[in-house]
Amino acid sequence: MRNVADMIDPHDEFRRTYREINGEQKHNIKLYSLVETDTGARLFVRDYARDCDSTPLYCLSATRGGVVVERGYPEESLRVIKV
Repeated sequence: MRNVADMIDPHDEFRRTYREINGEQKHNIKLYSLVETDTGARLFVRDYARDCDSTPLYCLSATRGGVVVERGYPEESLRVIKV
């Protein structure tokens, strides 16, 4: 069975797969930024990750340099808090 991420996006003029398109996306939130999740928790961006189709994800920590406590947050579920 073929993975959906490896299918060609019919709307892409270059006929790239969804994985290729997502792989070109950059992480836009800087490491160690304070963010608020869509559930209201305030945590720090500790590391970057990607899911199986190469979508950029964020790993979060309770402290700036602490251990990652939450993994796999997409950018649209985070709001940067200015400190």
